[in-house]
Amino acid sequence: SLLQEIMPKKSRVALVTGATRGIGYNVGREIVKRMALTTTYMTSRVPVTGFSAILGMELGACARERAKFVKLDVRDVDQVDQLKEKIVKNFGGLDILVNNAGIYHKADTS
Repeated sequence: SLLQEIMPKKSRVALVTGATRGIGYNVGREIVKRMALTTTYMTSRVPVTGFSAILGMELGACARERAKFVKLDVRDVDQVDQLKEKIVKNFGGLDILVNNAGIYHKADTS
């Protein structure tokens, strides 16, 4: 795959925001499927319970070990900082970022 050709074969860490449905889920699933040496954090502002089991049924038990579903609201700076510190501590940094979480601000019509 193109990602494997670009990136050397060593352990990597990826972060996909908005990763419990739609494009985010599918991008995260493909990273887990195609990049066996990558730990992939898949985040969502909604509870993430059960998503690891679903991914495991789709891709096999090993996928559950490489995918880490984390509840994260990207609007909350403290939550973002805590996850960043965890990734830096455990992996030394982030190799892949897919910033898929959307934030919608309603216009002030008053």
